[in-house]
Amino acid sequence: VIDGTEVQYKNTYSYRFVLIFILGVGSAVLIAFSMDEDLKKKTEERKNKLLYEYPEFISKLALLMGAGMSLNGALRRIYADHMKDANPLYEELGERGMEDFGKRTGLVEYRKFCSLLAVNLKKGSFNVKEMLEEEAEDAFLKHQSLIRKRGEEAGTKLLLPMVMMLVLVIVIIMI
Repeated sequence: VIDGTEVQYKNTYSYRFVLIFILGVGSAVLIAFSMDEDLKKKTEERKNKLLYEYPEFISKLALLMGAGMSLNGALRRIYADHMKDANPLYEELGERGMEDFGKRTGLVEYRKFCSLLAVNLKKGSFNVKEMLEEEAEDAFLKHQSLIRKRGEEAGTKLLLPMVMMLVLVIVIIMI
């Protein structure tokens, strides 16, 4: 009692700080997860572009070497022709040339190509042209199967909208 008035003290604890803290941590986790997914998506897109360009790259290289150009000359020519393209393959070629090219791309096809060139450079370039032509043929066949697979995936993605349209048409007919 103070000056005849009754005073009471009550300790009220606000949970707003805890709620804001939990929301902040949750938001940070969601943002980090989103950035991680975006990075994975970009990496997968880059690998797909590299796989898509591989048969054309190998066939151009085989063609230029078959015409009498050296390996370095053929690579420089291919890079010069596609220097302005925003393509990861030609960016990789321009960065550091063939040194660790297969490791940087991270794809089996390019590693095989680099090991093929390394072996032939060590032993001599006796049958590089024939090996490159065989690799170009294999790459073309893999490219065909990759395109077929992408077509099947696109068909599968279109299945749900088609079913929804069918249901909508059936509902309209019934009404």
